Amino acid sequence: MAEKHHLIVEIRELNPSASHDWLSAFSASELLEYLEHLHTSFEPATAARWVRRSDAPAFSMRECA
Repeated sequence: MAEKHHLIVEIRELNPSASHDWLSAFSASELLEYLEHLHTSFEPATAARWVRRSDAPAFSMRECA
């Protein structure tokens, strides 16, 4: 659980608009993938490289509870 909390803190430093409650709904592996994506988005466009996992859909959505 501490790992998940640490990931949420790091994500919120880069994306303060993501609420703690909303991020808590994701697994640690999903949060890590999103954090890696955020880090890549801060690199210059010519150097940035982020590759979607082959088992991840190109589009996904979540419904409100």
